[in-house]
Amino acid sequence: MNKTDWTSEVRASLDSIRRQLQASLYYAESDVLQQRPAPGKWNALECLEHLTLVNETYIRNIEKTLEKTRPSSKTRFAPGFLGGYLIKANRPGAGGSILMPTRTLKPYIPQPDRRAQAVFQDFDRSLDALSALLERAKDYDLHTPVLTLMPPLRIRLGAAFLVLTAHIERHLLQAERAVRG
Repeated sequence: MNKTDWTSEVRASLDSIRRQLQASLYYAESDVLQQRPAPGKWNALECLEHLTLVNETYIRNIEKTLEKTRPSSKTRFAPGFLGGYLIKANRPGAGGSILMPTRTLKPYIPQPDRRAQAVFQDFDRSLDALSALLERAKDYDLHTPVLTLMPPLRIRLGAAFLVLTAHIERHLLQAERAVRG
């Protein structure tokens, strides 16, 4: 994949996520956003809070990586083995199925009972930060290693964005299901 295609794919995913969020969750009533689809399952706001926590960690890690790295004219990108695995593990399958269910690491478990407005603002802010980082990252070597949520594991810079967008898509579907009950 070349950088132009990578940039277009990530930008399109972020735009689609924003449209999906607007269409499915922004105008839902607070009590609907807080309803649990089943005991022990996350409500829609908790899904978004989890996404914000994960996004913020990756944003910090990507920013640190870009600060230590110089721009590069390399134009080709491949996600690598671990990056490819994490993308596949997070991307929803046909019909929104989850191909590889995973357990959430403790620091990324959402806090219950946050106000809807605060959750949406934090999540929007994380999407804005990812969009801004995308514009910066496209000028760097996309093979540069970035810490994952499980240090010392690292994936390629370009893969980090693809993992994040797949992860967001996965949990946005989960949030929509929670709203539908």
